[in-house]
Amino acid sequence: GHSKEVQHVAFAPSGQVLATASRDGLIGVWDATSGTLLHMLGSGASTGMGHTGDVNGILFTKDSKALMSVSSDTSCRVWDIADGYLKALLSGHTLPVYCVDYSPSSDRVVTGSKDKTIILWNMWKATGVKTLRGHTSGCLSLTFSRDGRKLFTSGRDKVIRVWGVDEGAHKGWTPEQGYEPMIQMTTVTKKVHDKALKPQVLVSCPNDRYVAVGYETGDIDLMQLQTHDIDLSTKAHDGPVTGIDFTKNSEMMCSCGMDRALCIFAVHFYSNSPRSQAMYKQNAGRVHQMDLIHRLTLWPVKEQWLLCCAWNGTDDEVAVGCEDTHTYYVELKTLAFRKRLDGHNFRVTCLAYDVDGTWMATGSYDRTVVIWHGETGLMRNRISAFGGAVLCLGFLPYGPFVCAGSVDKSTRVFHVLTGELLFSLSAHSLAVRQLWITTDGIVATASDDKEVRLWDLRMPWSTDMGTQLATCRGHKAAVTNVTMTKAGTGLLSASIDATMILWDVINASPVRVFLGHTAPITQVLLLEAVDDTFVDPKKTKSRIFGYTRFIVSASADGTIRVWNILTGIDECFTRCEHPVSCLAKTPDNDVFAAGDDEGGLHIFKLWNLTQGD
Repeated sequence: GHSKEVQHVAFAPSGQVLATASRDGLIGVWDATSGTLLHMLGSGASTGMGHTGDVNGILFTKDSKALMSVSSDTSCRVWDIADGYLKALLSGHTLPVYCVDYSPSSDRVVTGSKDKTIILWNMWKATGVKTLRGHTSGCLSLTFSRDGRKLFTSGRDKVIRVWGVDEGAHKGWTPEQGYEPMIQMTTVTKKVHDKALKPQVLVSCPNDRYVAVGYETGDIDLMQLQTHDIDLSTKAHDGPVTGIDFTKNSEMMCSCGMDRALCIFAVHFYSNSPRSQAMYKQNAGRVHQMDLIHRLTLWPVKEQWLLCCAWNGTDDEVAVGCEDTHTYYVELKTLAFRKRLDGHNFRVTCLAYDVDGTWMATGSYDRTVVIWHGETGLMRNRISAFGGAVLCLGFLPYGPFVCAGSVDKSTRVFHVLTGELLFSLSAHSLAVRQLWITTDGIVATASDDKEVRLWDLRMPWSTDMGTQLATCRGHKAAVTNVTMTKAGTGLLSASIDATMILWDVINASPVRVFLGHTAPITQVLLLEAVDDTFVDPKKTKSRIFGYTRFIVSASADGTIRVWNILTGIDECFTRCEHPVSCLAKTPDNDVFAAGDDEGGLHIFKLWNLTQGD
């Protein structure tokens, strides 16, 4: 589902939703049963609200209605799961934030960062209430005890630090009162042959008696919550442990690592009943055995490292995030994949074929351009070079080159086969909404900054390639559509301000403004003469717009209008029931099709335009 590796997965407490965090800066929210993508946070409708760096950790609130994410961009963000919008932005760290956890008995969350600090937050007020300092290197993982009274953190300094409140000095303290009095209580270090091991993962056991610690060596320890003694240790992986999770009853544990293995353990505890306490005394409730039930190596490719794992709501499946950008559902009954979450992360915004149909390109809200083989439909390349949604694209008329415009204000040219960035055309101050490429390689870009810019990408390429030729200013709102004559001398732009402007490209000056629509114009077409179609023999060829005599425009006001380019008057129009979103025409200008916002498709035939009928 993501364009880069999935670093964290988490199920909502309700068990109905799965969230995935990725290095592509996005957070996927999926239906846990069907695997349907519900939201891609940071793209689509929430573009501009998301992270600008890797998303390293995610956490659902107890009511499953909100999600908190932490990122390498140093920020922490709170999202509404229902509509996918940003609710709060928490800023306080100065370096990448690696981990996050929720206090089970209060509304406080805690984050750990490369800046060596741990911050306790009031999530809903978006304020930090306490900063803990003690690690001499970045914090890698952290977890609250299930009663919220202790916090365990691990860092690159190879030390587990235990934080709490001196309840002798603060009598009657409860987590609901806040964590202002929290201090470091003790430290724990594991050594092998006098060499300290780096704890990679910390996870609290739901029975609130143990903390599972995963190390860079592949070892997993079960450490007592109160005494910090290691009761059980096992060699689980042949490389660093990257993920650990327990079932709700604490009787099963899963782990994953850089060895591409998913391990399932059965964890056995002594009973903690009054009779068992009398029988086992201090051993009552303690763990006494951990059996490896399954070791699944379902990922054959060397680069498919497993980065995280989580039990689903019913504890019969494990979701695994992988280096290959996908999230896998592993069913324990069959010990096989039930589903893989992949594809474009969000809606496809644009597509185009090259001149001979060999290649097709698609752009998406997930900030990527995907190149497909036109005949077989197989994916050839995925280009991830944008900082925002890709809104428009087209192929240059020569060679395997694709040009795409984005919300990040840039227009970029790539080699189709290698994905190499060749040119970046950056001058717009807002999103590039539409582009048009002439047959000789001049590119026109239309933007939300109300401007149209012209760029020189004609062959042969030289050191001056990508030079801006002109800027057309005149609209009062975002430019939504642009098209040019075949000769490249005339340009037509349409805007949210409900106007169209015809431009002289050579002088970058407006020739005529078309008024008549009452809502934003969504698309325009130039009806250029084909075999003397629409050409009045008494008229000569115009330097600016050649033999083009008519314009067809579609608008959110529900009308489609046909304009006389010489007089600026709409010769005829038709009204649709719903806003018209797109237009297309046949090569002979005889028939055109219009699509509306409700899924309707309308087919029209043009008659006697030279007479204005």
